[in-house]
Amino acid sequence: MPDHIDLQKQLHAKDYAYGQTALPFQQIVSDICNTTQVRTLLDYGCGRGRLFDGLKVDHAMALQAYDPGVTRFAERPVPSQMVACIDVLPYVENVDETIADLKHLTLEVLFVAIRTELDTGVFHVKPQEWWLGKLTPHFDLQSFQRIADDRFFAVFYAKPQIAQVN
Repeated sequence: MPDHIDLQKQLHAKDYAYGQTALPFQQIVSDICNTTQVRTLLDYGCGRGRLFDGLKVDHAMALQAYDPGVTRFAERPVPSQMVACIDVLPYVENVDETIADLKHLTLEVLFVAIRTELDTGVFHVKPQEWWLGKLTPHFDLQSFQRIADDRFFAVFYAKPQIAQVN
């Protein structure tokens, strides 16, 4: 069986529509960017990189796209004020490692959209409660919306890092 990254590369090569699920979320992400006035945005697991095509922000922003399954977006990103992670988490091999990576990369706001039903290439078909249970130890939930029987989105704030005193 191919590893996770190889599988994603195959799916991107085989199906042009694969990797474009961010399109319906462009307005929501734009609204969050405008409300929070973040200056840096990372699209984590960007697929074809279409999220940025329809952003309507009222201020200058630095944009990063990251997807290890797409060669042109495979370079490791740097932390950003906001991270958008749209239809990514069910498709990764190790959810805990990916959430730890999101925690490292998210300086202020995390936007996630997660599919909870079976789809091509899904490793983790889990209910929304399971996903929220995985994310809330690392992020503070600000808003949640179920948008279909098989999908939800949520906005989280990064939890403050507490310095350890020895």
